[in-house]
Amino acid sequence: MKDEGTWHRGFTLLELLVVFVLAAVMFSMAFPRFRDSIISDPLKASVRRLYHYLKEARNQAFEAQETARMNLDLEKNTCWITMDSMAPDELTMAKNDAFHLPGSVRIQDIWIKSEGKKWEGEVSVAFTPKGYTLPCLIHLSGEQGVEFTMEISPFLGLKIREGRMDVETDG
Repeated sequence: MKDEGTWHRGFTLLELLVVFVLAAVMFSMAFPRFRDSIISDPLKASVRRLYHYLKEARNQAFEAQETARMNLDLEKNTCWITMDSMAPDELTMAKNDAFHLPGSVRIQDIWIKSEGKKWEGEVSVAFTPKGYTLPCLIHLSGEQGVEFTMEISPFLGLKIREGRMDVETDG
């Protein structure tokens, strides 16, 4: 005999789907960094990565009490960290393990106070054992001409600005 009057308790597939969608929306609003990592702009991701490389170079200089360098190859679009005490084979290994920026992101140029503006070749941003560096601007660009400027200051640290910021020269 079949009992037609009983209901099986449970959720329908539609109800479960609605709950999961609502949970995902709430999670993405509660954790914006997670949302940004899912829908990531290669330029912004590269700026964040370079920011961390610069901070790491500064910290290594301070901890090791020797000069550390953040090296950038403007033609190969790569960056890596070296220390003054590294042996030649260690320097080569660090360069071979360099971080490659995505193809849509370019290091446009770098301005360092004592060296001026560089558009090509390898450029090093040096950090002293006390963590100081010369004033520096790094310009990065992405698709559709979007640009970011990374401003490195000896005392104020690192600032990231959307758009291009150039040094004013006395005329």
